[in-house]
Amino acid sequence: MATTTAHKTNERRSSAAIINLAEVAARSLPCPDMSLDLSRTALVLVDPQKGFLDPKGSLWPAVKNGVRGNNVIEHLEWLLDTACSTGMLRIVCPHHHDHRQTEAVGVGRVAAWANSLPDRTMEHIAEDGDILPCLTPYLEDDNAVVTGTHRLCGLANRELMQELRARNITQVILAGMCANLCLEGHLRDLVENGFSVAIVSDATAGIAIDGVDARNHNMHSFRLLANAIWDTRETILRMYGKNV
Repeated sequence: MATTTAHKTNERRSSAAIINLAEVAARSLPCPDMSLDLSRTALVLVDPQKGFLDPKGSLWPAVKNGVRGNNVIEHLEWLLDTACSTGMLRIVCPHHHDHRQTEAVGVGRVAAWANSLPDRTMEHIAEDGDILPCLTPYLEDDNAVVTGTHRLCGLANRELMQELRARNITQVILAGMCANLCLEGHLRDLVENGFSVAIVSDATAGIAIDGVDARNHNMHSFRLLANAIWDTRETILRMYGKNV
Protein backbone atom coordinates (compact mmCIF):
# COMPACT_ATOMS: atom_id res chain seq x y z
CA MET A 1 0.00 0.00 0.00
CA ALA A 2 2.82 2.37 0.94
CA THR A 3 4.53 1.60 -2.38
CA THR A 4 1.34 2.39 -4.34
CA THR A 5 0.87 5.68 -2.49
CA ALA A 6 4.47 6.68 -3.13
CA HIS A 7 4.10 5.79 -6.80
CA LYS A 8 0.98 7.97 -7.16
CA THR A 9 2.74 10.83 -5.37
CA ASN A 10 5.66 10.61 -7.81
CA GLU A 11 3.24 10.57 -10.73
CA ARG A 12 1.59 13.75 -9.47
CA ARG A 13 4.98 15.39 -9.04
CA SER A 14 6.03 14.35 -12.54
CA SER A 15 2.78 15.66 -14.01
CA ALA A 16 3.21 18.93 -12.15
CA ALA A 17 6.77 19.22 -13.46
CA ILE A 18 5.60 18.62 -17.03
CA ILE A 19 2.87 21.24 -16.68
CA ASN A 20 5.33 23.74 -15.23
CA LEU A 21 7.78 23.17 -18.07
CA ALA A 22 4.99 23.61 -20.60
CA GLU A 23 3.92 26.82 -18.91
CA VAL A 24 7.49 28.11 -18.95
CA ALA A 25 7.82 27.27 -22.66
CA ALA A 26 4.53 29.00 -23.45
CA ARG A 27 5.59 32.10 -21.56
CA SER A 28 9.17 32.24 -22.89
CA LEU A 29 10.15 35.35 -24.80
CA PRO A 30 9.73 34.59 -28.52
CA CYS A 31 12.92 34.62 -30.56
CA PRO A 32 12.90 37.84 -32.61
CA ASP A 33 12.88 37.83 -36.40
CA MET A 34 12.80 40.27 -39.30
CA SER A 35 12.68 40.37 -43.10
CA LEU A 36 15.62 41.81 -44.99
CA ASP A 37 15.41 44.59 -47.52
CA LEU A 38 18.62 43.60 -49.28
CA SER A 39 18.97 46.96 -51.00
CA ARG A 40 19.26 48.61 -47.58
CA THR A 41 21.24 45.96 -45.69
CA ALA A 42 24.93 45.88 -44.73
CA LEU A 43 27.17 43.22 -43.21
CA VAL A 44 29.10 44.67 -40.26
CA LEU A 45 31.96 42.72 -38.69
CA VAL A 46 33.35 43.81 -35.34
CA ASP A 47 37.00 43.17 -34.43
CA PRO A 48 37.87 40.40 -36.93
CA GLN A 49 41.53 40.82 -35.97
CA LYS A 50 44.53 38.73 -35.03
CA GLY A 51 44.32 39.85 -31.42
CA PHE A 52 41.09 37.86 -31.09
CA LEU A 53 41.23 35.21 -33.82
CA ASP A 54 44.89 34.22 -34.16
CA PRO A 55 46.47 31.73 -31.73
CA LYS A 56 49.27 34.25 -31.19
CA GLY A 57 46.85 37.08 -30.44
CA SER A 58 46.73 38.71 -27.02
CA LEU A 59 43.10 37.76 -26.39
CA TRP A 60 43.34 34.22 -27.77
CA PRO A 61 43.59 32.41 -24.39
CA ALA A 62 40.28 33.98 -23.33
CA VAL A 63 38.33 33.26 -26.53
CA LYS A 64 39.91 30.21 -28.17
CA ASN A 65 37.36 27.63 -27.02
CA GLY A 66 34.43 29.68 -28.27
CA VAL A 67 36.15 30.58 -31.55
CA ARG A 68 36.95 26.96 -32.26
CA GLY A 69 33.66 25.59 -30.99
CA ASN A 70 31.58 27.96 -33.13
CA ASN A 71 33.88 27.80 -36.18
CA VAL A 72 33.89 31.60 -36.02
CA ILE A 73 36.65 32.20 -38.57
CA GLU A 74 35.07 29.93 -41.17
CA HIS A 75 31.66 31.50 -40.61
CA LEU A 76 33.01 35.04 -40.93
CA GLU A 77 34.63 34.05 -44.21
CA TRP A 78 31.37 32.53 -45.49
CA LEU A 79 29.47 35.70 -44.60
CA LEU A 80 31.99 37.90 -46.39
CA ASP A 81 32.04 35.64 -49.43
CA THR A 82 28.24 35.78 -49.63
CA ALA A 83 28.24 39.55 -49.22
CA CYS A 84 30.71 39.85 -52.09
CA SER A 85 28.64 37.55 -54.29
CA THR A 86 25.46 39.51 -53.63
CA GLY A 87 27.01 42.97 -53.81
CA MET A 88 26.21 43.75 -50.17
CA LEU A 89 28.05 46.54 -48.37
CA ARG A 90 30.71 45.21 -45.97
CA ILE A 91 31.94 47.28 -43.04
CA VAL A 92 34.67 46.27 -40.61
CA CYS A 93 34.93 48.02 -37.24
CA PRO A 94 38.36 47.17 -35.78
CA HIS A 95 39.55 47.45 -32.19
CA HIS A 96 42.39 49.73 -31.17
CA HIS A 97 45.38 47.67 -30.04
CA ASP A 98 48.48 49.31 -28.60
CA HIS A 99 50.90 47.20 -26.60
CA ARG A 100 52.43 50.36 -25.09
CA GLN A 101 49.19 51.19 -23.31
CA THR A 102 47.00 49.21 -20.96
CA GLU A 103 43.31 49.82 -20.39
CA ALA A 104 41.87 49.25 -16.93
CA VAL A 105 38.63 47.86 -18.32
CA GLY A 106 37.29 45.71 -21.11
CA VAL A 107 39.63 44.17 -23.67
CA GLY A 108 42.67 45.84 -22.12
CA ARG A 109 42.03 44.14 -18.79
CA VAL A 110 41.66 40.73 -20.45
CA ALA A 111 44.74 41.26 -22.63
CA ALA A 112 46.82 42.18 -19.59
CA TRP A 113 45.75 38.95 -17.89
CA ALA A 114 46.30 36.79 -20.99
CA ASN A 115 49.74 38.23 -21.65
CA SER A 116 50.79 37.50 -18.08
CA LEU A 117 50.32 33.75 -18.57
CA PRO A 118 53.56 31.73 -18.40
CA ASP A 119 53.45 30.55 -22.03
CA ARG A 120 52.85 34.02 -23.55
CA THR A 121 55.43 36.39 -24.99
CA MET A 122 55.27 40.01 -26.12
CA GLU A 123 56.59 39.31 -29.63
CA HIS A 124 53.18 38.88 -31.23
CA ILE A 125 51.30 41.84 -29.83
CA ALA A 126 52.33 44.35 -32.52
CA GLU A 127 50.12 42.40 -34.97
CA ASP A 128 47.03 42.28 -32.74
CA GLY A 129 45.34 45.04 -34.74
CA ASP A 130 45.79 43.40 -38.15
CA ILE A 131 42.65 42.01 -39.79
CA LEU A 132 42.86 38.25 -40.09
CA PRO A 133 44.63 37.54 -43.42
CA CYS A 134 42.03 35.05 -44.69
CA LEU A 135 39.38 37.80 -44.50
CA THR A 136 41.24 40.65 -46.23
CA PRO A 137 40.62 39.45 -49.83
CA TYR A 138 36.91 40.16 -49.26
CA LEU A 139 37.62 43.77 -48.30
CA GLU A 140 39.50 45.08 -51.31
CA ASP A 141 36.71 46.49 -53.52
CA ASP A 142 34.77 49.73 -53.38
CA ASN A 143 31.88 48.11 -51.54
CA ALA A 144 33.98 47.43 -48.45
CA VAL A 145 34.81 49.92 -45.71
CA VAL A 146 37.15 49.68 -42.73
CA THR A 147 36.27 52.31 -40.15
CA GLY A 148 38.55 53.92 -37.64
CA THR A 149 39.30 51.95 -34.49
CA HIS A 150 37.38 51.95 -31.22
CA ARG A 151 39.05 51.59 -27.83
CA LEU A 152 36.44 50.08 -25.52
CA CYS A 153 33.14 48.67 -26.75
CA GLY A 154 32.39 50.80 -29.78
CA LEU A 155 29.65 52.91 -28.20
CA ALA A 156 31.14 56.02 -29.76
CA ASN A 157 31.72 54.69 -33.28
CA ARG A 158 30.32 57.68 -35.13
CA GLU A 159 32.06 56.69 -38.36
CA LEU A 160 30.02 53.48 -38.62
CA MET A 161 26.77 55.43 -38.28
CA GLN A 162 27.90 57.96 -40.88
CA GLU A 163 28.81 55.24 -43.39
CA LEU A 164 25.47 53.47 -42.94
CA ARG A 165 23.40 56.62 -43.26
CA ALA A 166 25.39 57.91 -46.23
CA ARG A 167 24.54 54.69 -48.10
CA ASN A 168 20.88 54.66 -47.03
CA ILE A 169 21.34 51.50 -44.95
CA THR A 170 18.64 50.72 -42.39
CA GLN A 171 19.37 47.06 -41.58
CA VAL A 172 22.56 45.46 -40.32
CA ILE A 173 23.76 41.86 -40.15
CA LEU A 174 26.18 41.90 -37.21
CA ALA A 175 28.93 39.39 -36.37
CA GLY A 176 32.45 39.30 -34.96
CA MET A 177 34.19 39.63 -31.61
CA CYS A 178 33.66 39.64 -28.70
CA ALA A 179 30.08 38.76 -27.85
CA ASN A 180 30.18 40.19 -24.33
CA LEU A 181 32.10 43.37 -25.13
CA CYS A 182 32.41 45.05 -28.52
CA LEU A 183 29.77 43.06 -30.39
CA GLU A 184 27.12 43.83 -27.79
CA GLY A 185 28.38 47.42 -27.61
CA HIS A 186 27.87 47.87 -31.35
CA LEU A 187 24.48 46.17 -31.15
CA ARG A 188 23.32 48.60 -28.47
CA ASP A 189 24.68 51.59 -30.38
CA LEU A 190 23.03 50.53 -33.65
CA VAL A 191 19.66 49.91 -32.02
CA GLU A 192 19.84 53.23 -30.17
CA ASN A 193 20.45 54.93 -33.50
CA GLY A 194 17.39 53.38 -35.13
CA PHE A 195 18.90 50.52 -37.14
CA SER A 196 17.39 47.03 -37.31
CA VAL A 197 20.00 44.43 -36.39
CA ALA A 198 20.28 40.69 -36.96
CA ILE A 199 22.92 38.88 -34.87
CA VAL A 200 24.71 35.88 -36.40
CA SER A 201 24.81 33.60 -33.37
CA ASP A 202 27.62 31.25 -34.44
CA ALA A 203 29.86 33.90 -35.98
CA THR A 204 30.91 35.27 -32.61
CA ALA A 205 32.44 34.07 -29.35
CA GLY A 206 32.64 35.62 -25.93
CA ILE A 207 35.53 36.21 -23.59
CA ALA A 208 35.47 33.17 -21.33
CA ILE A 209 34.96 33.98 -17.67
CA ASP A 210 35.85 31.10 -15.36
CA GLY A 211 36.12 28.90 -18.44
CA VAL A 212 32.59 29.59 -19.72
CA ASP A 213 32.08 31.13 -23.18
CA ALA A 214 30.08 34.25 -22.36
CA ARG A 215 28.38 34.18 -25.78
CA ASN A 216 25.83 31.83 -24.24
CA HIS A 217 25.08 34.35 -21.51
CA ASN A 218 24.88 37.17 -24.02
CA MET A 219 22.23 35.38 -26.03
CA HIS A 220 19.79 36.63 -23.40
CA SER A 221 20.81 40.22 -24.14
CA PHE A 222 20.67 39.57 -27.88
CA ARG A 223 17.10 38.28 -27.59
CA LEU A 224 16.11 41.48 -25.82
CA LEU A 225 17.97 43.91 -28.09
CA ALA A 226 18.36 42.43 -31.58
CA ASN A 227 15.62 42.33 -34.21
CA ALA A 228 16.65 38.82 -35.27
CA ILE A 229 19.06 36.04 -34.30
CA TRP A 230 20.17 33.63 -37.04
CA ASP A 231 22.94 31.10 -37.45
CA THR A 232 25.34 31.42 -40.37
CA ARG A 233 23.47 29.02 -42.63
CA GLU A 234 20.17 30.83 -42.22
CA THR A 235 21.86 34.22 -42.59
CA ILE A 236 23.43 33.23 -45.89
CA LEU A 237 20.12 31.98 -47.25
CA ARG A 238 18.50 35.29 -46.31
CA MET A 239 21.38 37.21 -47.88
CA TYR A 240 20.54 35.44 -51.13
CA GLY A 241 16.90 36.50 -50.70
CA LYS A 242 15.58 33.04 -49.90
CA ASN A 243 12.72 32.51 -47.47
CA VAL A 244 13.59 30.41 -44.42
